[in-house]
Amino acid sequence: MTTIQDQMKKWDWNFVFCALRDIENEMDSPTWRFLKSEVMSRAIQLSSGGELVFVDEVGYDFVLNGNVRIELKSQKKAFNVGGNTAKLKLKNTQHEAQALTKTFDFLMVIQTMPPYRVCLVGFDDVSANCEIVRDGIKTQIPEDCLINITPKKGMSLRKVFRERIGLNRRKNSIYKKVNKEIDNWISDTYSYYLDTLSLRVLFIIVGVILILQ
Repeated sequence: MTTIQDQMKKWDWNFVFCALRDIENEMDSPTWRFLKSEVMSRAIQLSSGGELVFVDEVGYDFVLNGNVRIELKSQKKAFNVGGNTAKLKLKNTQHEAQALTKTFDFLMVIQTMPPYRVCLVGFDDVSANCEIVRDGIKTQIPEDCLINITPKKGMSLRKVFRERIGLNRRKNSIYKKVNKEIDNWISDTYSYYLDTLSLRVLFIIVGVILILQ
């Protein structure tokens, strides 16, 4: 375990949290939250220098070193003052009789607001602290089960030259770009629909003319 911990400590977490800070609250709605998670996951992969691969499989999000499966859970306030994690939703379900199956080896917990913090938790510790609730499975991990990747007290962003130029231009830009792409896709679909409809009308007219002749 020490090898994985030491490996992940060397990654550029400042870069990850800069990316999160730049999009701030623009993707907090249920509709857009998946994209915020996508941005974070791809930033983590990039920060690892390729050691961690984002695969987005059922039950786990990453593969480390080719064979270690890691599931990601993040929230603005992921850790309590006492040192434990907040209650984290692991699984959504409408069935009360549920159990946590081992689809991952480690859970990576990330706090996405200052002080930023990252921890790992082994599957056995996650499973031992699970709670089955009406709509899913939650877990709250004790402090002594947390494997700190960033400092225990969290971290602040280091000042970088990029912050002095162009930061305002970056804010909300991804949201606008995605909206633009969606609008373009819908417009293309509508144009295709009109073209198809026109062809159908044309075929009908030609068919009627042939029948009348």
